Amino acid sequence: MAADASQNGTAAKDNNNNNSNNTIHHHHNTIAIIGAGPAGLTLGNLLHKHAIPFTIFERRPRPASLDELTRQPSGFLDLHEESGLAALRACGGGELYEQFRAVTGECSQADRVYDHEGQLLHASGSGEVEGYGQGGRGGEFGEDRPEVSRAWLTKILLEALPADTIRWEHKLLSVSEVENSSSSSNNKLVALDFGPEHGRHSFPFVVGADGAWSRVRNLLTDVKPAYAGQQYISATARGLSSRNEQQQGQGQDRRSGLADLVGTGSMMALGQRNGVISHRNTVQDTAVMYIVVDAPGQEDWAESTGLSRMTTAEAGKVLVGEDGVFGKWGDALKRLVLAGCEDESVHGITEEGKVGSDKTGQKLLDVKPMYTLPVGHRWAHHPRATVIGDAAHLMGPWAGEGVNTAMQDALELAEAIVGAVRGSEGRDISEESLSPRVEKFELGMWERAAEKAGESERNGKLMFGSDHGGRALAAMFKSFGPPPQ
Repeated sequence: MAADASQNGTAAKDNNNNNSNNTIHHHHNTIAIIGAGPAGLTLGNLLHKHAIPFTIFERRPRPASLDELTRQPSGFLDLHEESGLAALRACGGGELYEQFRAVTGECSQADRVYDHEGQLLHASGSGEVEGYGQGGRGGEFGEDRPEVSRAWLTKILLEALPADTIRWEHKLLSVSEVENSSSSSNNKLVALDFGPEHGRHSFPFVVGADGAWSRVRNLLTDVKPAYAGQQYISATARGLSSRNEQQQGQGQDRRSGLADLVGTGSMMALGQRNGVISHRNTVQDTAVMYIVVDAPGQEDWAESTGLSRMTTAEAGKVLVGEDGVFGKWGDALKRLVLAGCEDESVHGITEEGKVGSDKTGQKLLDVKPMYTLPVGHRWAHHPRATVIGDAAHLMGPWAGEGVNTAMQDALELAEAIVGAVRGSEGRDISEESLSPRVEKFELGMWERAAEKAGESERNGKLMFGSDHGGRALAAMFKSFGPPPQ
């Protein structure tokens, strides 16, 4: 349940003078996709399937090794039948879906809920504790919602695309419109400025899948994400089972028993308006953790408290100290926070530009404020650009719908584009044919996203709106009843 990526940047106003070279490279029959996250990669795969020309631009460097990427712990996503799974099936039929199913065993669909003192309130799913809630398959009513790591989903979607369809290390600086001097039926094109190194490129249609601080969204609306009043810290505890086996009978060791605490799937410990959320991962026998801190009106919380200048291990001690955010939590949960922070400080992988290290080489605390767009956010339709995923409807992670909604966006937008190309003469991307279809797509997306964002907002209030979030969440889970037989 980690917050979706790209939530700690700032978007700049459009500036058409960023590039000293004013030459624009025109791409009259190609769709530009900004961002190689789940939404952008899903859309790229769907367009590739229908032989529609596209180029994906991504600011990050290409992963040196996709295999190595999957050998490192990462957060998990549960894909839903009507959205994420439907999009994945549409990308490549049975083959891509089978690749996905083959790697869903790294985290089970089991759930555990604790209060802040460490009392188990609810457990469901395969292998969980009898007597705590009902067994399930991941969804509220027992529907199949397989868990997959972000790393594996990225690998599957990337490997299905031709390598030359993605331009890595292309950071978009601004978006503007330019006159179309060609004989094409489109009067204007959308110009993308990637700075002096990569130049300016124009396209008949641009899709922003570029996250919370989308540059493409600046062309459509002035609305920006707002601080949601919470901070989240990423940390990963490693080698949980081996520690359990080695330390049996050594109950005084503060790392023993953590594997039993987190279980085989997802774990949520909630109370005092804060939370510790983890996903169990067979890769390096880890628990990938998201530590949620209530900090309303304190967008600069990490800086003002000094935590942003500490190593993760140092910050962990502060968090669970007598006066810390988790100082009055149960001992087992405090030990979990400490274990994750200590391991992250030494073993955490630093993503370029996101988090650094101190002079000893230990990782500094990875803490980010959470942001959301207004529930029901809309914009005036633009005939040559749209946005999907977080760029369109950034929501909290409390309904597990962010990536699912983004992949469904990609699926439905691809259907609109394919219909427009088929409705045009030849295979030209005609604004006349595409614009009304995209406008219809946006209406549907806005309705879907508003429903999911509203659900996330309600769940967030349930989980963090009182001192007893664990009990409230457990009661909600139990109200669903047993799964259908």
